Amino acid sequence: MSQTIAQELVAILIELRQIVDSGRIQDASDRMAELEADGFAFDNPIDDARYLSLKSTIQYRHADYRLALATAQEGLALVITTGENDLIAELQSTAAQSLTELGRVCEAERVYRDLVSTYRRLDNTVGVIRSLNRLSRVHFIRGQYDKAVECLLEAGDYADRLDDRRLQAMIKGNLGTILNLTGEFHTAVEFLTESATLNRLLDNRQNLCRAHLSLAFAQMHLRHFDDAEQHLATAESMIDGLEAEKISLNQYRASLALLRSNPAEALGYAQKALQRAQEAAPENASICQLGRIIAEAEYQLGNLKAAQTSAERALEVARAVDQKVEIGACQRVLAMVAHDLGALPEAESYFADAVLQFSQSGARFDLAITYLAWSRTAADHATSSAHRLEATRILASLKLDHIYLRQPSRKSTGSADDIALIGD
Repeated sequence: MSQTIAQELVAILIELRQIVDSGRIQDASDRMAELEADGFAFDNPIDDARYLSLKSTIQYRHADYRLALATAQEGLALVITTGENDLIAELQSTAAQSLTELGRVCEAERVYRDLVSTYRRLDNTVGVIRSLNRLSRVHFIRGQYDKAVECLLEAGDYADRLDDRRLQAMIKGNLGTILNLTGEFHTAVEFLTESATLNRLLDNRQNLCRAHLSLAFAQMHLRHFDDAEQHLATAESMIDGLEAEKISLNQYRASLALLRSNPAEALGYAQKALQRAQEAAPENASICQLGRIIAEAEYQLGNLKAAQTSAERALEVARAVDQKVEIGACQRVLAMVAHDLGALPEAESYFADAVLQFSQSGARFDLAITYLAWSRTAADHATSSAHRLEATRILASLKLDHIYLRQPSRKSTGSADDIALIGD
């Protein structure tokens, strides 16, 4: 290859990189189509891999995850045995993100672990942080909350060393979000308050809004209802144009109403949010959560058949989107409904399945609430006492025993819900 041609090819790679980095994805896609129509090709496998990396990035941002994965893997095959670690990391990152979006989270986890190792070899701290944050999302999707927290704590240590406010805000926000789901509400409040402070300094409205929504969730489960209301009002004041957060706002208002024993109000908020969620996508995490909240409201109102129907629909969606913790939450509601309808063996089966889901995920608050509900429906005193003892042990470990064991109520089905994670 002549020096002139080589320089032209390098210039093309630089041009494409600048277009992609500027966010002009369609322009980059059009330019690549022109080049390929002209029979453009690299003779150097490393330059070819660089081109494929850019191409896979474009395909990923166009949400063509299968093509993005195939292209990234093609590029990796060209350089995986070379010392081009920066390029390998870039291709691994696109492959891992594509696998995650395709639901192939076990494979994504393996690629992310390789990616973290690659960035460590490169001494690329930001790359390590972003990869650990994305790996935490994989664990989050799989319902492995304890592993997600481990990843985020490690990422947080790196972010603190860099003293990068943006990364600190992202990691602390995600830590608070997942701790909400394990039931560690006191610690969640600490992380989320720090995240909110940082996002306010960064003038990041969306992430600040999410932080206040998550703070509301934590405070309502600590029975600090006035604080929860204040955080919801703050989130509402900055929610214009944030469609996903509007759904979350109504969802959390419904959860707060349930915790305040106002099921009719909860039903109104949840139905409003469900309509918005269904317009966005036929099956997603919000739909199963909201369907389950509607079932809980109907149960508190004494509408057992309506509660059963809503919970069964929510369970179907939860299984379709593989939301393990939500599967357990739906099973808990169905267990209580089955008990009240006199289907005792069915109730026992649902309770046992729910306990298994929560035990495997590390969702300790949901596990404790389920044991409490099970203790109130147990056929004999010994079984009831055993379930209540287990609930007491878990709640004490979360420093929630003084809240949830003071005035037990059979109609309580409250649980932790999903929240959108911050950043990538």
